[in-house]
Amino acid sequence: MDRLNQITTFVRVVELRGFAAAARDLKLAPSVVTTQIQALERRLGVRLLNRNTRSVKTTEVGAAYFERCLDLLKRADFADDLAQSMQAAPRGMLRLNVSLPVVDLVTPVISDYARQYPEVSVRMIVTGRYVDLIEEQFDLAVRHGMPNNGSLIVRTLAEFSMVVCASPEYFAERPMPEKPADLVNHNCLFYTDSGAGDRWPVFSSDGDMHLHGNLQSNSAPALRSAAETRTDRES
Repeated sequence: MDRLNQITTFVRVVELRGFAAAARDLKLAPSVVTTQIQALERRLGVRLLNRNTRSVKTTEVGAAYFERCLDLLKRADFADDLAQSMQAAPRGMLRLNVSLPVVDLVTPVISDYARQYPEVSVRMIVTGRYVDLIEEQFDLAVRHGMPNNGSLIVRTLAEFSMVVCASPEYFAERPMPEKPADLVNHNCLFYTDSGAGDRWPVFSSDGDMHLHGNLQSNSAPALRSAAETRTDRES
């Protein structure tokens, strides 16, 4: 940073042909400008400027150095402008992981995003399992549960509630459960990537229940479809 400040000061002194003018332009005390030029010459081991009470001129080395420094500062300004423009208008590849249960909610949003920012390419990978964002090179994940990795930056997008439901056809041959414990006598569906196995939370407490059923899947839409049409045909 000191080197870049020295170069900036040197360039302004040459362009404005004076220490006082450069100090006013850079909003620095004249003594600071003098100190930076002296430090720059001392570091390089050469004299860059010839100065008297009325004028400042570059030495032969100073003139050559000025041209290189001017190019350097232009490149630095270009780099700043490029970074700011990329922030203002996103571009490049966005690697996104989405969990199966929320893919229908996320897909329309991603489609709108892609239309709004045509210079962005979205690579959306849908999984039931939790992924290691760093190891598997994802930029972002939209999941339906809290990740176990405490080092991640997490934002809550929405709240949702869990309910137990079944089709009317299923209950045509089964008694309606009146309390959570009654679920142990029913043929339940299991989402295999939930991490809970065959245990469901008890909605009125902090515990859970060990349930059973003869259909498991890592596809939330498949389980929903099965719940809508399922009848109990256990032998």
